[in-house]
Amino acid sequence: MAGRIAIVCAMEQEVRPLVRGWRKVRDKGSTFFESEKAVLVVAGIGSAPAALAAMTLVGRERASSLMSVGLAGALRSDLRVGDVVRPHLVINVATGRKFETQDPAGSGVLLSGKAIAGEDRKRELREQFAADAIDMEGAGVASIADSCGLPFFVVKAISDEVEFAMPPLNNFVDAKGKLHMGAYALRAAVHPSWWSPTLELARNGHMASAELCMAVAHQIEEVSKSQSGALVPRT
Repeated sequence: MAGRIAIVCAMEQEVRPLVRGWRKVRDKGSTFFESEKAVLVVAGIGSAPAALAAMTLVGRERASSLMSVGLAGALRSDLRVGDVVRPHLVINVATGRKFETQDPAGSGVLLSGKAIAGEDRKRELREQFAADAIDMEGAGVASIADSCGLPFFVVKAISDEVEFAMPPLNNFVDAKGKLHMGAYALRAAVHPSWWSPTLELARNGHMASAELCMAVAHQIEEVSKSQSGALVPRT
C-alpha cells in the first residue's frame, strides 16, 4: 500500500481552504494536518525551515512523495495574482543547484531565494535565470526529496506580481522562519507608506490561497492515482 503524500507549506493561512476538515495535530513543536491521502506540515518561511520540516515529515510518515506548496512572487509580467505555477524545474538561487519535478504537466522554472523579493530583485532574477516565479521553500523541500529518492512536486500560486511594491517584511522573519506580524504592525503604524501595499498583499494572499488550495487538491488526486506503491530511500 502506498504511503501518503507529504506536503510542506510555509504558513498555515496559505492552505486553510485545503485543510479545512483535515485532522490537526501538534507534535514536537510542529503543526500537521492529516487526510486519508496526504499529510501536510507547516514549516515556516525559508529554505532551511522547509528542509527541516520535510525531513521531519519523511521520518514521521512512510511518504510516497514530497510536495512543496504555497505562495510565490511572479517574475514574468504576464503572471497575475491567483495564477497557479506547477514548474518542471526548481533552482536554488544561492547555490545554483537544480531539481526536476516529476509532474508530467509541469512547465517553467521556479527559483528559491533567501529573502522575500521586491520589484528590482525580481527583474534581476528574471534576467539571470529566465525563470517564471520565486519562492523561499521549494529548493529546501526538493533537496530532501532528492536525498530520499522520493518523487517531488511543486504547486505555487502568485501572490505578488512583478511590479508590486513589497513592504519590508524580511526584517520581521526570524531564523526559524516565523513572520512576526505583531512587530511588523507596530513598525508599520509609523510608516504610512507601508499601509497600502500591506493591505494589498493581504487581499492578494487571500485570493491566491483559494486558487492554490484548489490546485493542490487536484494535484493530490493526480499523484494518488499515479502511484502504485511507496518508494524507499535510495541507498
